[in-house]
Amino acid sequence: LHGCNIAFLLRPVMATAELGAQRAECWLRTADGDLAVLAARSPLEVRPGEAPLFVVTALDITARRRAERALAASRDELQALHASLDTRLETERATLSHELHDELGALLTAMKTTIYLATEGRQDGAQALRDLGQMTDSMSEATARIVNGLRPPVLDHFGLVAALDWYTGEFAQRSGLACRARLPDFEPSLSPPVALALFRAAQECLTNAGRHARASLVQIELSITAGQARLEISDDGIGCSAGAIDGSQRFGLRGLRERLRALGGTLVIETAPGAGLRACITLPCAADGAQVPPSLAATTA
Repeated sequence: LHGCNIAFLLRPVMATAELGAQRAECWLRTADGDLAVLAARSPLEVRPGEAPLFVVTALDITARRRAERALAASRDELQALHASLDTRLETERATLSHELHDELGALLTAMKTTIYLATEGRQDGAQALRDLGQMTDSMSEATARIVNGLRPPVLDHFGLVAALDWYTGEFAQRSGLACRARLPDFEPSLSPPVALALFRAAQECLTNAGRHARASLVQIELSITAGQARLEISDDGIGCSAGAIDGSQRFGLRGLRERLRALGGTLVIETAPGAGLRACITLPCAADGAQVPPSLAATTA
């Protein structure tokens, strides 16, 4: 405010003085940007006939206004994220419903028909049993595929290392991308929420690489240090600008950030056009680990 005419600060106050206001907010344009100022005046007692005197105070509220705008933007983003998660949940429910109806429902109908025909003597009993056995195998495979899509049992039974090892192999086979996994030869002692968050982070990053990166190679590395788990996923794809990620309408990474933030973790993304993308996820965890069998140790797909 040095060098600023005091009358400039008084103008907005005087403009509202007729309404009984003694303070007003104005913006000053400076070389370093706009400055939000809250100006107020307090009249001083003077003798009759003397010119009125005022004490004028000016408070820099730029930081407050920026914080308010940031809070409003964050609230809008959380509302959009919530709406996106609701849409995603309904989409997953619809997909699950279709899979149950189209696969398991069809198999159950076929099994019921086979049993009816055998009971009525219209189909050989031995052949009916063989058909039922084949349909039971198909139902088991469909059930396992649906269950693995929701939450792989390997994560609960064998831990994060085995789950990541399994998923990278499955992803490579499904997407056609080469996947290299560098995983510890021991199973870290992780709480279930932390292990699930890291697994979901790997799922989200690999899915993005398969859909958007146009990559030929994806690498995933998990390391455990004292009190911290670090997961890195990188690809050799087309990359993008950092602003494109922040301004993207896809909420997968935003939802992942919120999940990690709730557990005290972070997500850092490094990318540039033509330089691929690297996502680094860190989460606090216990420092010890348990050995895993060699058959479940990390492999390269």
